[in-house]
Order: sequence, then structure tokens, then C-alpha cells
Amino acid sequence: MSLSATELSDVVDACSAALLGARVIGVRASADEPLALVLELDPHPVGPPATLLVAATPGATRLGRVSRRPPAPETPPAIVMLLRKRAMGARLEALSCPAGDRVVSFELRRGDLVTVVVAELLGRCGAIIALDEDRRVLAALRSDGLGDRARPGDLYTPPPPVPTGASHGTALVATAGDSRRAGWPVETPPDAFVEATYAEALSSAALATRLRAALHRIDTALARARRRIAAIERDLAKIDQADALRVEAELLQGAYGRVPRGAESVEVDDWYADPPARRTIALDPRADLQGNIDARFRRYRRMRRGEATALERMLAAESERDALAAVRTTAPSPDDAAGIVAFEAELDRLRLRAPAQPPPGARDGNPQARAYHVFVASDGAEIWVGKNARDNDTLTFRVARGRDIWLHAADWPGSHVVIPVRAGPPSHQTLLEAAQLAAHYSRGRADTVVGVHVTERKHVRKPKGAPAGRVSLAGARTLEIGPDPAVIAALHARTPQDAGD
Repeated sequence: MSLSATELSDVVDACSAALLGARVIGVRASADEPLALVLELDPHPVGPPATLLVAATPGATRLGRVSRRPPAPETPPAIVMLLRKRAMGARLEALSCPAGDRVVSFELRRGDLVTVVVAELLGRCGAIIALDEDRRVLAALRSDGLGDRARPGDLYTPPPPVPTGASHGTALVATAGDSRRAGWPVETPPDAFVEATYAEALSSAALATRLRAALHRIDTALARARRRIAAIERDLAKIDQADALRVEAELLQGAYGRVPRGAESVEVDDWYADPPARRTIALDPRADLQGNIDARFRRYRRMRRGEATALERMLAAESERDALAAVRTTAPSPDDAAGIVAFEAELDRLRLRAPAQPPPGARDGNPQARAYHVFVASDGAEIWVGKNARDNDTLTFRVARGRDIWLHAADWPGSHVVIPVRAGPPSHQTLLEAAQLAAHYSRGRADTVVGVHVTERKHVRKPKGAPAGRVSLAGARTLEIGPDPAVIAALHARTPQDAGD
């Protein structure tokens, strides 16, 4: 349910009348919608400050002033950091939307510095793109479907026009040319209508998201309980073999005096078999006969002592599984707000809280300190570089996710480098720039060619007892990189100041 071209035109006209000339006093993203940009504008002395929301959310592309400022995510995207650097304090010089189109342009000017923000609010796909004064792309928030357009450094290419007579999105209106539903007060500003219309839809979506998260919590706990039960069953199966160890130890006692040290097996009479028969028992050649007997008795006693503990663990695990399964059957419907709140409370009572995630880059004892530098690649993707050995561990094992791309200079001490993967694999250019950073932030930076290991974060392990920064890899490939100071200089120049230390 995205805004139609007619509705968007009405909203742009209303916002232009109220906000042209306003000064940008804040730029932020929305934790509720990853493809949304929030501009805080102060039109003083014309009116009170306003919060302008631009959303490229698939199926909910829209523009309008909102009364509630959305919560900000922990880590802002690259376009937000760039606009904070270029557009804070700038004036909104122009706000336009061509007739019949759904591409909105904001021109922000601060002295001689001009930044243009283009919002392609096309319904099922959309983008918010920051351009420089030459209409070259600086950074973008984008959904799938834009192809090769909106790549940083390229001249901006508008989307193709909609053919005459073609549908341009699902309208919210009851009558053509009127951006208000039947019965909506004519004096109500169009963007107030937008906020009210989407509040209910987004509230429903948020409820559905909360329910999915709650179900994921309990399903994860159920799967964990079932895995624990299976592991205990395997332990009990091993314990059932304890009597066999005792029998072997007692049979070996009848072989004194005829087993030389270093023997790998011995034949004995098995009086426990029915009928009795000859039997071959394997020996540990590193121990004498008495050592083999003692080892079997020790394992027998240890396994018997563990049997009672295993049975207690089994009862506890089965009780937990049954309790979780019972709660799972009480899951509410997605539109039952009170039921979802009660369901979440029950999960909290069972201590099924979502795992606490540290702030990105948080260090022990100082949660506000970032453990890595943030660089912006030429296509707008972020690249994270660990600051030191301890921060390398933090970046790799507390911040990075399993499918993130991990890089490190081969055979040289240096920084761990991570490309966060959130909306698909990184481009080849981003991968090469990240490899340049891995080579530069290593002791091999002066070499002509530096090998850089590349793998997914889930294939990186921390060996037990290894010092800070030391890891082991599985399935890595190696890129041969010639360190290029020009690439490093461009990365430093492109990266906003507030994304670094």
C-alpha cells in the first residue's frame, strides 16, 4: 500500500509550503524501517520544528511529516553518516516531484555545498539516494530491483518513466485526484493522512514481527531441549556398555603370567558366555596387563557414577521440553496485541529472553567504545577494520555475523577486516577494497604483493588458549593484492569523520 503519484504530489505540495527554507537540524535512520530516512527540519521563525519521514520500504513507499520521531538504529547506514557530514545546518532550497511521477527531489544547500536527496518511491521497490552538486551518487538506501543504477560515483540515472495509462501504484484514495479517503476531513493536511493511514498498517506489521520473534525464541528453546535429550540418550547408551568393561577386566585377571608387555591382544576363556568360549580382548600395548585391568575398572566406575546424573538431566530436559511444547500451543494470532504481550511475558517468565547483543564494537568495561574503524566502499557498503588484537577478537566473535565476509593478511599480523552482509553478497569492488584494507593494516603493507585470506565469518574459530587476535580458518581462499596507497587514500577520504574512531 504505497502512495500513488497523485497522493505523493499532494504531500509534496503541503511539505513545500511548510518547510521550504527550513534548516536541517538532524539526520537519522529508523530502527523500525531499514529503508527509511528521517530529516529533522527547523523552519524558524515560520513554524515549529518538523520531522520528515521518507520511506522506500517495499509496499509502503511514502513521504510525510510525522508526529513521532522513530527510534534510531544502533549503527546508522552510510547515507546517514554522509548526510550528517554534508547536510547538517543546510537549508531545504527545493522540494519537487514531477507530475505523474513518484520520484521526489530534495535540494539541500549549506553555503556553496549542495546535496541532493532523491527518493524513488516506486511501490514494490524504492531507493533513497544522496547526490553531489554534479548529480553523482554519493550513497544510497536501496531495495532489490534497481539493477546497476545508484552505484556510488556514477552519474544518477532516473528510473524509466511509467507508460501512459499504466498503473503507478496502489492508491489510497476513494476518488481520483483527491488524496483523502471518503469521509476524511478536507482540512486535514495530506501528510497527516499518510501518518494516520500507515500507523495502523505498520502497527500490525510490528505486531507480526514481535510474534515471529517470540515464536523463534520458543522454537529455538524447544530445538535446544530436544538436542539435549538426544545427547543424554547417547550418553546413557554408552553407560549401558559399562558392564562390558567390568566383564573384560575380570576376564583379564585370569591371564596373569602369560601376557608380555606390549601385547596388543590376548585370548581368554569367557565364562560369562553361554556356553563358555574362547574370546580375544584388545589391549593397550603401552600399558602392562595390570594397567589394562585398572583402566577398565576406572572407566566402569566413572560411567556408573555418571548414570544417576544423566538420568536426572534427562528428567529435567524432558520436563523443560514438555513445558515449552505446552506454551507453544498457546501462541496467539498475529492481530491479538494483548495475547502477544501475554505470550512474551510468559516467555520472559520461562527465561526465554532473546540473547543480549552488545553494541557493535563494544569493548569490555566500556560499551560506548567502538572496537573497529568504519570505512565506506566506493559502492556505499561498509567495511569494518579491527583496531588492535583484542578488538580483532571483539569484531570477529561479538560483532560480526556468521555470513559476514572476513578477511586477514596471510602470514602477517594485522587487523581483522569484516564486510557486513545484510542485503546480499558484497560487490567484487567492495571485496577488493576490503582486501586492500587488510593488506594496509598489516605488517606486510610494504610488500609488493600481499596474500589476503577471505572466508565467511562462520568458518573462523578461536583455538583454545590462543592469544588475542589469533584464529584458525576453514575453507578460506586467498586473494593476491598489490597494496595501492591511492585506494587507501580514497577510502579515508570517502569515510565520514564520525564513522572512524
